[in-house]
Amino acid sequence: MKRLIIFIILLYAAVAGSQSVLTYGTGTSIGVLTGADLCANIKYGSGILYGGGTFCGGSIYVKTLSTEIPDRFDLQQNYPNPFNPVTVIKYQLPKIVFISLKVYDQLGKEVEVIYEGRQEPGYYEATLDGSGLASGIYFCRIYAGDFVKVIVLSLVK
Repeated sequence: MKRLIIFIILLYAAVAGSQSVLTYGTGTSIGVLTGADLCANIKYGSGILYGGGTFCGGSIYVKTLSTEIPDRFDLQQNYPNPFNPVTVIKYQLPKIVFISLKVYDQLGKEVEVIYEGRQEPGYYEATLDGSGLASGIYFCRIYAGDFVKVIVLSLVK
């Protein structure tokens, strides 16, 4: 029943134009077929979004660069760094895994959730817009299975 409702909402959104709204509750998951896109101007909530398309929500845009399977996990240094106001963060996953990719301020407060959910193997690129953040040092951390890595982001306005 949930799938039917979501399909009807997505179908209505496609027909109604660019001013559609999709709301889902806590604990709800949405699957996106490989190659499909799912975008929103404002991103909030606590559901899980998964699939192989392009995801974007407000100040964050994540896209699949390649479905070629890498040989290891990695989180690359953002580019450019320092940045103003946009930077790109690339990461790679060698297997299907639940990942958490978040940005924290110097006090350890979570300021952005870039991606959280199950993701297919491949190479990914996340574009982060720091327009709503203050100048300073930030930390981007990825948890992917047993893999954990942190990079330092420097926002200069």
